[in-house]
Amino acid sequence: MGDWTTTVTESYLGLAHRIDGILHWAEQEIGSKKAGANCRFRAYKDPLVRVGNLAYPAGHPSPPGSREQHLLVEALFQVRALTHAVDLLLTVPKEVARRKLDVILAGQPLPDDTIGGRPDTEGRVARDNLAEFTTAKVLRARVPTTITAADEDVLASADGLPDLVGEVHRPRSGHSFSGGVEAKFNQLKEKRRCDGKTRIGAIILATEQLVRPPGEVFPSHVDLPGLRIFEAELDYTAWLETVEDEQMAELLKSGLQLTFEIPLVFLQLTVFGFVDGRPRGVEQLVYPKNRRIQTVINPASQAWLDRLGDGVPDARGGRAA
Repeated sequence: MGDWTTTVTESYLGLAHRIDGILHWAEQEIGSKKAGANCRFRAYKDPLVRVGNLAYPAGHPSPPGSREQHLLVEALFQVRALTHAVDLLLTVPKEVARRKLDVILAGQPLPDDTIGGRPDTEGRVARDNLAEFTTAKVLRARVPTTITAADEDVLASADGLPDLVGEVHRPRSGHSFSGGVEAKFNQLKEKRRCDGKTRIGAIILATEQLVRPPGEVFPSHVDLPGLRIFEAELDYTAWLETVEDEQMAELLKSGLQLTFEIPLVFLQLTVFGFVDGRPRGVEQLVYPKNRRIQTVINPASQAWLDRLGDGVPDARGGRAA
């Protein structure tokens, strides 16, 4: 398994303060119509501030399973992803940035929130797009990568190599996994002009997880959605391998067959752990070396893997495995 990683530690209050600055920039300088008073990101600030002002160790100030607890977890992932998006949007024309911001800032604060009893479609699309930005951010640490004005989710380029076109799928269940992977494969094949020579396609499966060492930040009895607890680094590493196996099992069930034109599949894992009351965010782009999936030999795709493996050191000072 090869992986390319970024990591950062920010305080809860630091994340909260970034919300105001980003939304001011989006509304006043870029002209986004989704950054106003009803923007979902404004609902994330108060939970972050309340928890950031606690004296640790401490329990969550709201009842277990409450909406505020859910908002805190959502804030960690969404605000972090928004900062990645802004880093990339600062490099594109203003009109492109405005269109992208109007997508990623839309929707309701929580994924399960409804609008008049109907699912929040805008929120789902917004979160899917933020997953694309996170993937682009990790790739960009090694090769020029962008979110384009065109339809590609992620477009990476490197001297001497064909363009790498990535379609990001954020599965929410086994059913959505199968259908979503097939849809992304068809998009790469039919709409993205992937020919295996000048443009090669990659399917990127994005998942989000929340992790925490036991006894730190929140007592173990606090019920946070998506909580995973690890006793040691080895347990975390084993969990990553389990996630890879689970994703590959779902991919095998989907019946997907990689081709010369679309020879690559990656896992994009976003993980949060809590250390001394500060959230540590880690994004990994993982190349799972599963022989039942990675069956296609394409010189261009191998050259891309080699280029990524020779990339700049990650934030921890390591290199890709």
